[in-house]
Order: sequence, then structure tokens, then C-alpha cells
Amino acid sequence: MSEHSELDPNDRYAADIALIDLVVGGDRLAWEQFATQHELTLRFALIRTMARFGLTPTAEQLEDLEADLSLNLVAQNFRRLAKYSGRCSLRQWLKVVAGNFAVDHLRRQRPVISLDLEGPGHSAADSLVDESPGPDELIERRELQESIENLLAQLNDEDRLFVELFYARGHSYESVAELMGTTLGAVYARRNRIRKRLTSLAEQAQLL
Repeated sequence: MSEHSELDPNDRYAADIALIDLVVGGDRLAWEQFATQHELTLRFALIRTMARFGLTPTAEQLEDLEADLSLNLVAQNFRRLAKYSGRCSLRQWLKVVAGNFAVDHLRRQRPVISLDLEGPGHSAADSLVDESPGPDELIERRELQESIENLLAQLNDEDRLFVELFYARGHSYESVAELMGTTLGAVYARRNRIRKRLTSLAEQAQLL
């Protein structure tokens, strides 16, 4: 069992701690509840982490990675889950766990990742050309990025995953449906709903 024998009813994350206690204690229904609630959170974290390295997993690769992560979470009597302390939300904690797992996976698959600037189509001379934006442009970019991040933060995990896959990574509707485990019709409906939601949020923030 994890070390949460006495829970403060006013604890912001008491419900998360209680669920993990049940899971670690071997409650099968609690594990199924955990898996259902956090499946997309874990998937989103895996995809985002791989995207940082310029990688986009296929549906099959993502399924294998999710299966490996699940095994990692249940290994040694849920040893990893038992480390959840309740100092942050379970969702945020799982994003970190999944992200670290993805990085470890990539290190095993690709032990040497070159960070050199030079390569095909990029010479040392290119590095000497200063094409960086000026201070004013940097400030404008930063402010725009912060505004976009604030808007996306108001979406749920499923909608943020759609935005990442469709808009940021350029997946087709069919690919998004496969990766999210849903139908093509549901993907179209989600796109329309997200557009309306983001437009409304942007208007409220006086960005439009």
C-alpha cells in the first residue's frame, strides 16, 4: 500500500490519492477506473514527448509503447504508482512519468542522438549568418505563444491531443482517428467543436 493511511478530506488531491491506494492494494475495479480515466493523458504525454525529438509514432508503435508503459506502472506490485504523493494532481504527475518513460524508450532505441547543427544542407558557414529575429519580434512571438498556450490550456486532454495531432503534427483525419481510437465522424465533430471553442475563448481574451 502507498503511505496515505490518513487523508485530509480537504486535501485537493485526496480523491487521486484514494484511487491510487486502491490500485496499489490490488483492487481490479480501481485499476480499470484508473486506466479509463487516464488513458488519453498518458497517450498525449507520449506523443508530445516523441514530437520533441521530431518523431511521430504510427498507431501500432503508439499501442506498443502504451502497453509497455502500462506494464511499467504495474510492475513490482505497482511500485511506481505507489510513489505518487499527492503534491500535484495525478494527471500532471502521470504526464511526467509518461514523458520520462518515452525518453528512456528513445534512448534505448536511439542511443546516440546528434545535436550537431552541421549536416546535409547545412554548412559551418550557414551558422555564421545571423538570421535571428530582433528583440521586438521576439517579444511579439513570445506574447503570441503565451496567448495560444493559455487558450489550449482551457481545453481538455482529448481536445489538446487532437490539436497536437491534427494542427501541430499535420496528421490526416484518418490518422487522427486511428491514433485516438475513434471514428472518422467523431474526429470531424471534434474539429468543429474545438474551432468554435477556441474562437469563443479568443474573443473573450480580445485576441480577435
